[in-house]
Order: sequence, then C-alpha cells, then structure tokens
Amino acid sequence: MDPTGTPSTIVVSQTEQTSHVKVYLRVFLALLVLTMAEYFYAKALAGASAWLLIGGLMVIAIVKAGLVGLFFMHLLFEGRWKYLVLLPTTFLATVTVLGLVPDMALPPGEPDPNPAAPIAASPEQP
Repeated sequence: MDPTGTPSTIVVSQTEQTSHVKVYLRVFLALLVLTMAEYFYAKALAGASAWLLIGGLMVIAIVKAGLVGLFFMHLLFEGRWKYLVLLPTTFLATVTVLGLVPDMALPPGEPDPNPAAPIAASPEQP
C-alpha cells in the first residue's frame, strides 16, 4: 500500500534487450565488400575513360556513405527533421562550388583574359 492507503502494484517491465552487433557486423562486411569492389573496379578500368571510372567510383562511394550515415550515425532511426538539415547544407555547398568555379576554369600559367589596368610603378627609393 502507498501512503494514501490505496493498494499499489508494481509492474516490472521486462523489455527484451536486443543487440545490434549483428546488424553492425553486416554493415561492416558490406562496406568491406564495397571497398574491395572499388579497388577491383579501378584496377579493371585503369585504361578506360576517366568519366566511366570516376562515375562508377562515385556511385560506390555514395552507397558506402549512405550505409555509414544510416547505420553508424543512426540516421535511419531519426525523424523527418534530418531532411531540413540538408537544405542549408545543400545551399552552402552549391555556393562554395560556384565560388570556386573561376579558380577551376582558369588553369595556372594562362594569362588573365581581362587584365586590370596596369599599376603605376612606384618611384624607387635610394
């Protein structure tokens, strides 16, 4: 009985504690297989087109990043708010890439196609 005089019952919850070790081992093995697939893919297409090689490696890398994010970073168990985090991240990544386009488009060693007015030489000091 509790202090008020009413009978009370104590319910002991018997929740089953499941181990996620098997899931993590499966994901680890999948990552291992995908890493080996990347290696052999790169070896097999060493003389092929660069676009084909880079494209295939990017697809495998995206799959691996998805597995890591979903399982090891626990994003699989999060709510829908995780998609709201992607909006500003995507915007900032786009701005960063677009900001670097002039540096990527003009390789070093080539003269600037639109040079500024020449700077007047300063008088030499004795």
